[in-house]
Amino acid sequence: MTNRLLVLIAFSFHSIAIFSQDSLAQLPSNYAQDISSKAKDLEQKLDKRSEKALQQLKRQEEKILKKLAKADPSKAKELAATVAERYKDLENKLNNKVTSLPQYISSLDTITHIAKIPPAKP
Repeated sequence: MTNRLLVLIAFSFHSIAIFSQDSLAQLPSNYAQDISSKAKDLEQKLDKRSEKALQQLKRQEEKILKKLAKADPSKAKELAATVAERYKDLENKLNNKVTSLPQYISSLDTITHIAKIPPAKP
């Protein structure tokens, strides 16, 4: 019984994949370019907002450190060094983005989802 169920599920996923490939062929030729340009625009906006938020946090922390320097100068110097280091790390992470994504393997994804299906109860 479970073998038949697995074969039926595998066949249905295969037929869905074939149908999906046919529907992709019907998309306009510039559709992928439009999506790519919109994604690039959104990424640039996100980068700008991230940089702006980072700069605002940096200014706020500098103000706090100035107030702390009036109360405890040695502690303020100690914290200033670690804070500057953390902001450099964050800026480096923001500037060094991941350029390539791992390859998607559809058959592995299908096998993973089939394995998660609970067995039929007798």
